[in-house]
Amino acid sequence: MRCRACDYELWHCTGRICPECGEPFTLKEYEFEPETVLFHCPHCNHSTEGHGSKGWPDLTIEQCASCGLATGLDYYIVRPVAGYEDSTHGSLLPIRTGEGNWFSRYFQTLWLVMTKPGRTVGRIPVHEPLVHAWGFYLTTVVITFAIGLIPALLLFALPVFPSSTMQGGLGIAVIGMILVLQFVVGFVALCMFVLVWAVMTHVILKMTGGCTFTFRRTMQGILYAGGSSIVNIIPCVGGIAGSVWWVVSAINMVSRGQRVSGGRATLAVLGAPVVLVLCVCGGYGILVASIVTPAITRARSIAQQQMQQSGSPVVLEEVIEEVPTEDQQSE
Repeated sequence: MRCRACDYELWHCTGRICPECGEPFTLKEYEFEPETVLFHCPHCNHSTEGHGSKGWPDLTIEQCASCGLATGLDYYIVRPVAGYEDSTHGSLLPIRTGEGNWFSRYFQTLWLVMTKPGRTVGRIPVHEPLVHAWGFYLTTVVITFAIGLIPALLLFALPVFPSSTMQGGLGIAVIGMILVLQFVVGFVALCMFVLVWAVMTHVILKMTGGCTFTFRRTMQGILYAGGSSIVNIIPCVGGIAGSVWWVVSAINMVSRGQRVSGGRATLAVLGAPVVLVLCVCGGYGILVASIVTPAITRARSIAQQQMQQSGSPVVLEEVIEEVPTEDQQSE
């Protein structure tokens, strides 16, 4: 449980103001894992367990069962139970802990990103190096591409395509080089897209009223939300579903991470791809027009010249016949 403003650890706090930066907070901003924290009475230190999906104590209790003094969600002192480290519990993602193997921790983090993006960003320290977020996103990209490559490899490995039929055409090695080149180009393009997307999202947030944290926090939201793009491995509908899921997760993570409204987060996150698509489509249209227009003009010019060359005698004869002679004029 960390302060949303300065990332200071809030365990054991007796008030509802961050001791580090003075930012007020409430326990309603946090969700706790069941059986991992205890809520202590500020008067006698009597502890109460949390229940429900959010891990809160019974909100109907207004008096301590031990001392009888006033208590409640705005008064409790929250402490982790024995066996949980204060420095990691409730703040770090599964992939940042040392429990279990790497694959299980990665997919636990992936599931958390896809199902509870707002809660996920709350467990990412503000000052976490961006290399961690990049590593998580690029790992997802590699896994998605590797799984998507399996059908292509199986297709060219089938006996239906013997090596004799490949003579004079593309060989297996050439096809492999094309796939590798496609991966490299796509990999670089995705990295550039994500970087530009995050920059434009942060700029829009600044222009529409500002945000709480620096560009690092916006970048964290976009990169970790990119884990949802693993849905792209689903044939046919995976591309659309993965893109939509990524955008929805990014909106939730930017909204919660930067402490802005959902409307502003939606405008910023959606505005950047729309502007990028318009710029790309507009640039592509200008490029095509710059190539096609001169070609069409040149083709018309050549066609007109050919028509004039082939039809000039006929045109002259028709003109001569239409001109009246002197006898006709006198008549």
